[in-house]
Amino acid sequence: MKKLMTNHFHVRVLITLLISLLFACKTDTKQTNKELTIIDRTKSYPKKDVILQNIAEVNYIPLETNDSVLIDQNRLVKYISQDTFIVGNLSQGDIFIFDKNGKLINKFNKKGQSGMEYSHIFEFAYSPYNQEIFTIERFGKNIQVYNINGLYKRSLKIPEKHSWIICTDFNDSLLMAYDDYNVTFKMDKDSISPIPFKLISKKDGRIVEEINMHIQKRINMSQKITDKESGTEYLVDFGIDDIVKTDKGLIVQDISTDTTYEYTKNQKLQPLFVCKPPILSMQKEKRIYEEVVAVSDKYIFLVTNTWDKNEQKYIRKNLCIDKNNNQIFECNLINKYFKDEDNFKDLRRGKLFEISVLKDALEEGKLSGKLKTIAEKANIDDNPVLMTVKLSSIGN
Repeated sequence: MKKLMTNHFHVRVLITLLISLLFACKTDTKQTNKELTIIDRTKSYPKKDVILQNIAEVNYIPLETNDSVLIDQNRLVKYISQDTFIVGNLSQGDIFIFDKNGKLINKFNKKGQSGMEYSHIFEFAYSPYNQEIFTIERFGKNIQVYNINGLYKRSLKIPEKHSWIICTDFNDSLLMAYDDYNVTFKMDKDSISPIPFKLISKKDGRIVEEINMHIQKRINMSQKITDKESGTEYLVDFGIDDIVKTDKGLIVQDISTDTTYEYTKNQKLQPLFVCKPPILSMQKEKRIYEEVVAVSDKYIFLVTNTWDKNEQKYIRKNLCIDKNNNQIFECNLINKYFKDEDNFKDLRRGKLFEISVLKDALEEGKLSGKLKTIAEKANIDDNPVLMTVKLSSIGN
């Protein structure tokens, strides 16, 4: 210390460093203490009408119809960008790539039993960085990787005692995976991972990082359903989208925790909001589960799911958090071109409308604008119409 005191230059450096550290600590404290929105799971919030077209740019694109493009009802809209749409026909194993006008660019099907194929598609992800498609089988041991033309590139081995049921593109080298191993079907309770979210390598599938949310106990939403005619009981799992892509990164949400997080592009885990009472303090049949649907500059859109024993199904409520003032309200989202249509859960990745649905709505006088024109011109056997939704910062 005497040596430092005799050296004025070192003293100035030391003081500067101390001031910098104090300022940094103050900044971190301010960020840590930032008020989080608290959602009361048992509370009824005021209702508010929100016009879909006031908060988002909405477009309707008829998808090309021909003998090689047949999309049934068991399909998944997986990727929407300014110039590319990707749809999976999961029951058949088809993957379709369309351009911005709905014209088919490519289609492939790799259903089979070889090491370069899949037996079925449970989920798939697309990476625009690499123009690669990653397919997942339920209880599969590998993720199969193809280019946009359907050419097999490699297989990513899923580690033992892990089960990826969701994979989402994170950056040019990593996917975010959700681990559901034995959580739903608890055959080996000791093997359930306490950490559901993993960053995995796109190159070889190895786990690069585990996102520790300090979950006390993994739970699931499965409920026993009784068939009214036969009296047979069976287990049905009502899952949620555990990973939601945003402009800033990924929303990571697990029903086992009361906090929903955002995992940013610079790999920081930040709390988004908190729910009470604690989910583990509630009886299973009375639990209320939250799921973020989408995030804009102005709102956080989420749903709550409550089990109805008599109806034997989950009852959904649509909630919004106004990010400017942390106010919570029950959102009645109105599509001004499709009367009475519930598009709340479609805010994330759009929706496919069957032509028969549009024709019925047309007869009932529920359609207007471009959607009405499309429905009038469409043939009943045409492929679905894709609704794309791009959230904006415009609020009402």
